Amino acid sequence: MMLARLRLRGAYAVVAALLLLLIAPLYQTATLGADYQSAVQTIATHHDFGPYLLWISQNVGADRVSRLIQLVAYALAATVAGPLVAALWAARAPDARFAPFVAWRPSALVARLAGWVGFGLFAIVLVVGAFTSESAANSYAAAASAAQRNTIAVQFGATYAVETILSRVIGGLIVALFLGLICSRMVVTRSFPRWLPYLGALTVIMLAANAVLFVFAPAQVETVVSTPATAGLALWLAGLGVLLARLKAMPDAPDEADAADAVSGAEHTADAAAPNTPTVASATPNAAGGGDAG
Repeated sequence: MMLARLRLRGAYAVVAALLLLLIAPLYQTATLGADYQSAVQTIATHHDFGPYLLWISQNVGADRVSRLIQLVAYALAATVAGPLVAALWAARAPDARFAPFVAWRPSALVARLAGWVGFGLFAIVLVVGAFTSESAANSYAAAASAAQRNTIAVQFGATYAVETILSRVIGGLIVALFLGLICSRMVVTRSFPRWLPYLGALTVIMLAANAVLFVFAPAQVETVVSTPATAGLALWLAGLGVLLARLKAMPDAPDEADAADAVSGAEHTADAAAPNTPTVASATPNAAGGGDAG
């Protein structure tokens, strides 16, 4: 049952990666058009959200589809956290009977919540942003004067900044925490190829840097590391998804043979560490048979 859940979540991770890495950028390039790019550029250079709001008022459907693609990606990524944490923290458990309890210890619980909350914040802000941007765009298009349009654009800029802090800063840092905990556990358990936690560590750095840059300018659309950070996250999800989908057995699932090997190895280590001195039995060979001596 658990193996089937992991394989399914692997497929989800691959789909999320494809949405973030290929489908979303291709859709934005092919469908949103030059007017969208110009509006985004105006935000970056002049901090003016007016052209962006005007574009949304004229392209509500395209904006909704763009947000929906990203929403599905982050929602699918959030579903990977629970089964992945359960499998990683149950791996190398001292006894298979205790594996479910090990998977809920504090570090595992933090990792599980970080995955849910981090990706969830991105998804929630995308939904909330759809309502706030469409409302502001309709008001902007219906404004009777330039002063009213400017006021609406400034107010929307403040709302946009709050949404950025929630998703790109707080959500980004929490996703980075999730990746850090997961990748460190992968290294400890050796249950996945080493390149996957290394790629995850690089993604953690980029996500953290992206969050810090957004702290200083939350009203911007993206930073210099936004695209590499998203690409790194997508590649990590893709690698993880392929590995999970191809699993033949639970990663490092403890069984009786593993437990016997562990006990044998511990005894061998203890024997090797013991000083090479005569034992009591060898010093007094007749001690065990003392009853017969009499």
